Amino acid sequence: MSDESDDGTGEGSALAVFDEAMREQFTWYVVAKKEFQDAIRSKGLWVLSAVFTVIFVMPVGIVLYIGGIGPSVDSGGLGMRVIIESIYLNLVTAILPIVAIFVGVAAITKERSSGSMKVLLSLPFSRRDVIVGKVLGRCATVAVPFLVAATATAGFFMLSRVSFNGEMYLLFMLYSLLLALVMVAIAVSISGAVSTTVRSFLANLTVYVYVTFLWNSVANGVGQVLWNQVGVSRSIRWNTVMFLKLFSPTQSYKAVVRSMLAGFSDSVQPGLQRLSRQSGEQLTQMGAAQYARYNLFNVRGGFLSPGLPAADKRVLCENVVGASYRNVTVTAQNQTQTASVCTGGSDLPFYLSDPAVVVFMLSWVGVAAAVSYYTFDRVDL
Repeated sequence: MSDESDDGTGEGSALAVFDEAMREQFTWYVVAKKEFQDAIRSKGLWVLSAVFTVIFVMPVGIVLYIGGIGPSVDSGGLGMRVIIESIYLNLVTAILPIVAIFVGVAAITKERSSGSMKVLLSLPFSRRDVIVGKVLGRCATVAVPFLVAATATAGFFMLSRVSFNGEMYLLFMLYSLLLALVMVAIAVSISGAVSTTVRSFLANLTVYVYVTFLWNSVANGVGQVLWNQVGVSRSIRWNTVMFLKLFSPTQSYKAVVRSMLAGFSDSVQPGLQRLSRQSGEQLTQMGAAQYARYNLFNVRGGFLSPGLPAADKRVLCENVVGASYRNVTVTAQNQTQTASVCTGGSDLPFYLSDPAVVVFMLSWVGVAAAVSYYTFDRVDL
């Protein structure tokens, strides 16, 4: 005989057992569950699904179907890599944090203003349970519509003329989801640390502008001060700047995605094989993660920037990412000239590796929640 709550399938009973176990083991579980259920009842979950679907489907739809400018069918998903790196990477880092702000900005301040927070805390929940439950509940509210949109976008890719690389796409969406959850956790934590929704919005907006647009400039400025005012070595300067860059949630996201994408390319360093032929030397490629970290800096220069000096490029290549900086003699069109390149060498230091960078991202959740709890625990509601 089956249990009465089993409904003849066993699924209801298993779900009930799991739900009861979570209730007994984690006091924050009830708060998180209520947050998620409220989102479903308010239809916020479905609104987020529509928003995420538009964000992810619209660019690939324009490029591959309307504009007619997408890459042709290729092998190994290289066209997908171009689209992810040239379109989605900046799109995700600019828009996902904004979505996170709207999801988490009033998570706690709204209840404090309405007085329902006092009712919640009169129940057997601590303030820590409220912070943890709100963070996890809002993260679940974002995760479900994100996965719906990711599935829809995968369908658009598979129907397009770009060859679909499932592993590349899955890893990209996994890292993007991780960034979204980190930013939601930060937004909810800020909501717990301030007294009103207006202050929460202003604080979240400040964090968004800083981590999205200003972080790199500040990191480079710190390195400049260390070099000019303190007199540290080039190695200390660029190791410090690299670490500061990777500690930004958006920059760490870009770093791991770019190294992942580079790992799917047969030629991690464009032009290195041509340079090898012209110089007559065998130049080994950097690893995918080394290449991605090295190119976090403006090493080549651009229209408005000459790029880094040769001495800084050498230190960045050899003392930071653990590669080898070489001068090679290139003969092209009967002219001989010297070219400096960063090629394969020793391994990337562990503290700059992809697992370490993911830890940098996740550390924001712990730091933000700890600061939020410290503040929220001391206020008089």
